[in-house]
Amino acid sequence: MPHANEIFFVVSSLILWGLVIPSLSLLRSGEHVKSDSYWLWALIYSAGSYTIFSIASVTSIRLITLANMFFVAGHLYLTLFVIALIKPTFREFKYLPLLGILVFGIIFEILRQNGSFADRVNFVVITSIFCLLCRLILLIRLGVGKSTQLKFLLLTTFVEIIFASSRLVLLYLDPPAINIYLYQESFLSTLFRLCWFAFQVLSYIAIIGYYIEKISVERTLSNTERKRISGLHQELLNVNQLLEEKEQLVKELSEEKMKSESANVAKGHFLANVSHEIRTPLHGLIGLTSMMLKSSMSEEIRKS
Repeated sequence: MPHANEIFFVVSSLILWGLVIPSLSLLRSGEHVKSDSYWLWALIYSAGSYTIFSIASVTSIRLITLANMFFVAGHLYLTLFVIALIKPTFREFKYLPLLGILVFGIIFEILRQNGSFADRVNFVVITSIFCLLCRLILLIRLGVGKSTQLKFLLLTTFVEIIFASSRLVLLYLDPPAINIYLYQESFLSTLFRLCWFAFQVLSYIAIIGYYIEKISVERTLSNTERKRISGLHQELLNVNQLLEEKEQLVKELSEEKMKSESANVAKGHFLANVSHEIRTPLHGLIGLTSMMLKSSMSEEIRKS
């Protein structure tokens, strides 16, 4: 089929750019997505790679070098994404991979001008397999745990290695012509490339799913935390209300105690005055009676 490879690259680029657009919205969902954005750069590089592949045959074949640089950059940045999951401080070296991509581009351009098609494909595929193997080892070291998406990423990475290796094997079993380009590859080689691309897309979908899963869990925890804080706030208000009621009760009891003490003091003063008023005449009467009994008054006077 004429221009089958160009159609494949156009469709592939549209699929990848279709993943880029919703992925950008994830950046607004949390700081951890921004800090681990190697995967997004990998997706953009891959989409750019297939876009350049789709136009290189009708514009300038020299763009093949740039397209392959972007292709390898996608695999490299996915590996860096996994490294960042294990060791977040690795983000401090974010400009170092660009140097590696530049060196790759220089070597590929030399092979484009002086080497064969097989040399270029070997160089690109072997570099990609190296990145894929590193990613696979790092994912195993990371321990995907309970994350279904990371387990799926581990699987897709393994299958990508199989298809990439199969393309190398096919290259040795059925060597292509020396001076052809990617667009004149055999049907079987194109089929392996298509399968590799399919699992590459699934790898990106797994990563996007991982962050959606992570954001969903964080939002659930956040809602639970907000409810717990709201409950604690209500309990605090209830405690404050109880404390205010206690203070009011203590104040009322204190006032009642003061009133009771004042009443007791007044009662004491009253009883003292009454006792004094009663005691004084009684003492006088008792004294007078005693004097009369002791005096020599006649019996009649006493009786009277």
